[in-house]
Amino acid sequence: MKDGKLLIGIIGCGGIANQKHMPALSKLDEKCVMTAFCDTVEERARKAAEQYGKGAGKVYTDYHELLADPEIYDPVVVQALINGINVLYPGVCVELTGHEKGLVIIENEMDIFRPWVLSFRDNKLYDLSNPSSCEGLELVDIMKTMDNRIKLDPDLLKEYEPCT
Repeated sequence: MKDGKLLIGIIGCGGIANQKHMPALSKLDEKCVMTAFCDTVEERARKAAEQYGKGAGKVYTDYHELLADPEIYDPVVVQALINGINVLYPGVCVELTGHEKGLVIIENEMDIFRPWVLSFRDNKLYDLSNPSSCEGLELVDIMKTMDNRIKLDPDLLKEYEPCT
């Protein structure tokens, strides 16, 4: 975070990112800023940086360079993800009840299973810790990517529920 805003790096600046992720994130400019854009096609990353990076977006063609930049990603979190450790850190894709899919935007240190999530369906931001604003949505699953999902053990999750 910088100046109270979440810094976001985009890896893959093609179809889905252009149609869903970057337009949705650009609507949240009071909470986050896209600062890095990576694509194997440099022109695609440059175009995304010009459109969504507000003139300050870094361009990468190798995601390893982007992930190694401590101004963009926390190296501890990157290494945890590489090692297969599940974290609900901003940028993690999740599945919610009703087969909703979303992106964690703001973590919740008081209850890690109730972060702020941006819905892919309607580009709406949900605070899962607030029953009046989350519309009954709950975390069901954490995804490594949209195609390579990590299933959570519901019994293991109960160990981490906050004490009431």
